[in-house]
Amino acid sequence: MADFLPHVGAALVTACIILTFLRRFSDRRATMVLCFALSFVILLIPIGNYPASHYIRVLTGDLSIFGFFWLGAAAVQVLATSSRFYTRQ
Repeated sequence: MADFLPHVGAALVTACIILTFLRRFSDRRATMVLCFALSFVILLIPIGNYPASHYIRVLTGDLSIFGFFWLGAAAVQVLATSSRFYTRQ
């Protein structure tokens, strides 16, 4: 499990970057959830001997545990509410 966690972190970072770009073009929650989930899963599929997230991890490095949970919580909040910040109206 410890060998796989850095790959999950790299896939999470890349999926969040894709989510950020997607939010500029679409406000539909279903589209954002689908693209986030697909990009996250696709990055964990092996290409040759390594998953695609391995190649991204070589470029970006590893996430800290705090960064992993913080980025994951931010992604869940965006996907759940379609907004990064809670606003009262």
